[in-house]
Amino acid sequence: MKTVFQCSHCGASLQIDNASGENEVLCPVCGKAVTGRGDAADRATDLPPFPQSVLPDMNPYASPACLPQATVVEGQGDWDMFPAKVWFAPLFGDTFRFLFRNVAAFFVIGCLLFVLGFGNLYCMSVVPADYSMLVNFAFSAVISFISIGIVQYLVRVALEGRSLSLTNLFVGPGLFFRVITAILLFSLQVFLCYVVFVLAVLAPFLIVSSVTAFLVPDVAQQIIILIVGVLTIIWFIIAIVWCIRYIFARSFFVYFLLDKQTFIRQAFALSKKYTDKNLDPFILGWLGIVLPFAIALGALVYVNTQWILVHGPGLSGNVYAVPTLLVSSFVLSPVMWAFLVVFYLHMTNRKVGFLAKNHVENPEVAQTDMTSSSIR
Repeated sequence: MKTVFQCSHCGASLQIDNASGENEVLCPVCGKAVTGRGDAADRATDLPPFPQSVLPDMNPYASPACLPQATVVEGQGDWDMFPAKVWFAPLFGDTFRFLFRNVAAFFVIGCLLFVLGFGNLYCMSVVPADYSMLVNFAFSAVISFISIGIVQYLVRVALEGRSLSLTNLFVGPGLFFRVITAILLFSLQVFLCYVVFVLAVLAPFLIVSSVTAFLVPDVAQQIIILIVGVLTIIWFIIAIVWCIRYIFARSFFVYFLLDKQTFIRQAFALSKKYTDKNLDPFILGWLGIVLPFAIALGALVYVNTQWILVHGPGLSGNVYAVPTLLVSSFVLSPVMWAFLVVFYLHMTNRKVGFLAKNHVENPEVAQTDMTSSSIR
């Protein structure tokens, strides 16, 4: 008789043959010992996605290498993906390894972005002011279309470990409009999150201050306002942390849309599921990998702004815009995309083409050799 259950460590749906009476097995996904529970093969559809409250009764003295191995139930996982903790050290190394092993592809992408950026700059300087907004919108639409294709292209390059034809940079119109719709919905969520943040921080302070001004004597007003100010600062920190976590939990929806061709709602749900507990390594990676290049670009933008203030706008006045475009197209954008792609693959525990093994939460666990057909 088959017993179907879920791994309490990684959430993979597994099944074992109960004929021998052995329920303790090895999970082929995370490599950890797990006790199978259940009496029927259809119980996997009734179980919650990731049980966390009940841990299996494992023999602490048993050697996991001596346990039988379970098999992954087809159709019960998120394709070939399972949530994993991201670590900064392999993230840092793999980001630049991916970048340097695909220098030619990133160079072509940089040339494309530079041509579009310089074309936008030139057209904005020569067309009449009445048409500048239309020209800027046209270039922004083209850059958005190319950027969406770049994300899909780089994910495929990282997974397959080889260069692909540049025709893969262009996505179909259906997928493009689906991504744009998701981006608009995400932008609306960010705006509403900002409104809630402002109201949550300012409203209590303004209400208490107004009531205090009318009902409390002048001697106590300053003390009450000081106390309310301190509480407002604490509430401000709590609210901004909540907003950052809320936005980050939904920020990788584009990668799931392009990589797995999901629906918009499912992409948001998958982003929330896979980014759980990975905010800290994301911030650390962003500060350690992307921020230094962003600071260099910011310095060039500042110099360009000062030049425009002195010499006025126009193509001749934007002489420093060319170095800014070069750094943005050939340095900052490739580093940022490489970082985001590698982070996405690490947190989904994917076996990428340019790495020797997956990145699981416990690096000491030996990896199990599984074919792609067993987890699709």
